[in-house]
Amino acid sequence: AEEKEKQEKETKYNNSIMTSVPYPAFALSSPVAGALSAVGKCRVYPEPSIIGSSMTDAEREYRAVVEKAVEQSNVTSSSSGDKSKEKESKQLRKQFMKEGNAMASRYLSNTLGLDPSIADIEIVISSADVLQSDGCVAACFLDAGCHAIVLPNGTDLTALDTCQLPRDRVVAHFNDTQTKNTESLLQLLLAAAPLASTMSLAFPLGTN
Repeated sequence: AEEKEKQEKETKYNNSIMTSVPYPAFALSSPVAGALSAVGKCRVYPEPSIIGSSMTDAEREYRAVVEKAVEQSNVTSSSSGDKSKEKESKQLRKQFMKEGNAMASRYLSNTLGLDPSIADIEIVISSADVLQSDGCVAACFLDAGCHAIVLPNGTDLTALDTCQLPRDRVVAHFNDTQTKNTESLLQLLLAAAPLASTMSLAFPLGTN
């Protein structure tokens, strides 16, 4: 019964993310597990444990990158006008940025086995992480070599805007519940278009 419940969760999760893209998408397996050494383009879902499985070392490493980006965003400028404190804040923010970029680069190259100089990597980052880090986590992964950031909820315009990235480096994704009604979907796509140049759509398996 427990195994059946897990399979049902995996099927539901697959349905929510199943996207017609002409390149590999890694959700329940890593590029390393799939023996991916070089490819023109791929999409990575760094946190598949939302289906109920335990967190992997790779996911912990990804969460560490997010936490570092949040640290960076929490460094605030001095409101007292003290130039020395202002300089100190800028240096600390720059330090966290460099540390985060290095961690993200190791995650992509060493843990996932991807070469950003060869593969155009899309990485899926939750709206919550983008907002909590004030967009720093999105910039971090782009600096580490990712080609684009995928927001899994294309209706979250605040998160799309918070990325503060060129629209050609942002992908707005719409899940299976958002793609059922063609008319409302068109309105969602039009709303996201000024912030993301690419849209990806998930449809439940078995739909025509």
